[in-house]
Amino acid sequence: MKKIILYVKNGTEYEVHKFENLGEGQKAFTKRREKKFDYLELGIDDLDQGGRYKIVRSIRL
Repeated sequence: MKKIILYVKNGTEYEVHKFENLGEGQKAFTKRREKKFDYLELGIDDLDQGGRYKIVRSIRL
């Protein structure tokens, strides 16, 4: 079972959003880029593969 996770860091605040598919995560990543952030990351947490986490996209300002 895969979970798509969008992680946002803005100053000392953190946001974590979870999605069912990568398409939804990609749309949220693109939309979130329009707002202020320090670090933005979209990743896949694959629970079937022993909890492997793969970063798909990330931006650090």
